Amino acid sequence: MPVYKNRFFLDQKYSKEGLSIRQIAELTFSSKETIREALIKFGIPLRERGHHHGHPAQIKYGSRFIHGREIIHKGEAKIIEKIRDMSDEGLSLRAIVKKLDLAAIKTKEGGKKWHPEMIRRIIRKMPHS
Repeated sequence: MPVYKNRFFLDQKYSKEGLSIRQIAELTFSSKETIREALIKFGIPLRERGHHHGHPAQIKYGSRFIHGREIIHKGEAKIIEKIRDMSDEGLSLRAIVKKLDLAAIKTKEGGKKWHPEMIRRIIRKMPHS
């Protein structure tokens, strides 16, 4: 029996862990429509489209999910410290981007280039020392 036909599995992933229909579809190698229909069939209430459900599609920089739990990504935590240091030195967002790109430090999405807005968000979310 395909795992998406298991009510307990779907309820766990969608309601408890907060995965999106897309994430469950990818996990089960199914279509989004198949997962949506199964949720409806089992009476699992659907969330509003675009409504944040506890598991953003992109986990924040410095974290990762393992077995449904958010943990610190040690490599990215080191980069956050470097960003904090550069910011404390008074470097602009664009200067920080340039240094990260020159050092070939990867973004969360690997191949994408750093952008000043990414740096601003990281700095905004950093705990103050």
